[in-house]
Amino acid sequence: MSKRDWKKEIADRNIIFLDTVEKIRKCLNEHKTLITSRCSKTKTGKDSATPKEFYVSDINLNFYAAMENAGFYYGILSDKYGIHFCDEKLDYYDIHPSELTKEKKVELGKIIGEKVSKLGYEAIIFYNTSPLLSLPYFEMLENSGLKIYYVSKLDLFSQLKTRKLF
Repeated sequence: MSKRDWKKEIADRNIIFLDTVEKIRKCLNEHKTLITSRCSKTKTGKDSATPKEFYVSDINLNFYAAMENAGFYYGILSDKYGIHFCDEKLDYYDIHPSELTKEKKVELGKIIGEKVSKLGYEAIIFYNTSPLLSLPYFEMLENSGLKIYYVSKLDLFSQLKTRKLF
């Protein structure tokens, strides 16, 4: 993915970039949407944990705070499990996205689609600060069968409030 053309490249993957609160609000009004972010290399090392107790990079910690402040149920895209819901305890792992084969990303994408659809969601908003570092997650998500959106600015969510979901 190139720094200059990343918007076109994600659009070619049928991923829609949301860069305003109005676009996020429209997405949330049109689809039952799960908001997600990525896992992190920085983990607590707990044997079994929820995402908040497990993935502890600055990006993750800021994401949890924003989601909880706005009242959103959320998930973390995982290089092992596909998706790790905010209220789900899963076992420790240490897999880097660079270790994932194309086939494994397809498999994880299908798992994401199944788990998310089972909860009634039709779409995912994926948050990460860098679209370039999001490529492995875009590759997973495009195999989920869900409508996919991308947000690069977490502060857009601070202007949204919803009812407490968990």
